[in-house]
Amino acid sequence: MELSPQQLHSFKVFGFLVVPQFLTPDHVQALRDAVSALKAEESGEPDPIKHQGRVVGMFHKDRLLQELFDQPGLLAIARQLLDDPPCLRFLGDEYVSYSTPADWHPDMSPNQDFEALKYGFYLDDLSRGGCLRVVPGSHNPAFSDSLGTYRKSSEPSPDFSCAHPCMVMPGDLLIFNLKLWHQGTANPNGTHRRVIFWSVGQGQSESFRKFATGFHEKVGRGTDNDSWPDFILDHAPLARREMLDVYAPGTTKQCELELGG
Repeated sequence: MELSPQQLHSFKVFGFLVVPQFLTPDHVQALRDAVSALKAEESGEPDPIKHQGRVVGMFHKDRLLQELFDQPGLLAIARQLLDDPPCLRFLGDEYVSYSTPADWHPDMSPNQDFEALKYGFYLDDLSRGGCLRVVPGSHNPAFSDSLGTYRKSSEPSPDFSCAHPCMVMPGDLLIFNLKLWHQGTANPNGTHRRVIFWSVGQGQSESFRKFATGFHEKVGRGTDNDSWPDFILDHAPLARREMLDVYAPGTTKQCELELGG
C-alpha cells in the first residue's frame, strides 16, 4: 500500500494517521468473532457486551489474527512511516475491549532511542462515543515534556483543549507514534469499543531488543531459550520470521527463526 505525500507529511508532523476502510466488513465481523471468543475463554463471560480489559499476546493464540499481522500492506505502511525501515521489528500485540475512559499518556518515553508505531484496527463505530483523542505533534520530545509539566500544574490534572478526536468507523486503521499523548474516552452504555493493537519499531538498539523480548516473555511466548509456541513458525513467511528477529545469535528462538521452525 502506497501512502500519499500528504499522508506521510501528516504522520511526520502530527504523529498519527487514519486509513479509512482498511478492512472489509466481512473481515471486521470475522475478527469480532475471533477476539470475542478469546476474551470469553479468558474471562468466562460469554456475553461480548460485558467484556472489559485486554487479551495481551494474541499472535500465538489464533490463526486469523496471525493472518492479519502477515498482511503485506501493513509492513509496507510501516516501512514508509519509520525512518529506518530495514530494521523493522515486531514489538507487541493485544486486543482491548474498553468501556471506561483512560487517562492521558504516551505509550513510550519521548526520549527513547528508537522509534515505534502502533496500529489500531477498530471493530466498532466510535463516532457515537468512545473514540481515541490525541494531541497532534506531542511525539516531539520538547512538546511532550511541556504537556507533562502542564498535567502536573494543578489537581485534578487539566485536560488538553488542543486534543483531536479520532472518529473511526469499523474497518478503519488508526496509526500513531508510540510517543504521542493519547486518551480513550468513555463509550455509551451498551456499546462496544473493540480494537486490536499491533506495534512495530526500529529493532537494532539494545533497548528495543530488551523491550521486545521482555514482551514475548510476559505474554507467554517464553524466554530466549524456549521454543516458540505452536504454529507461530508453521509455514511462516519470511517477513514474519524477520519481524520476530529480536533475539541474540545462538538462542533457541533465534535458531528456530533461522530454520523456519
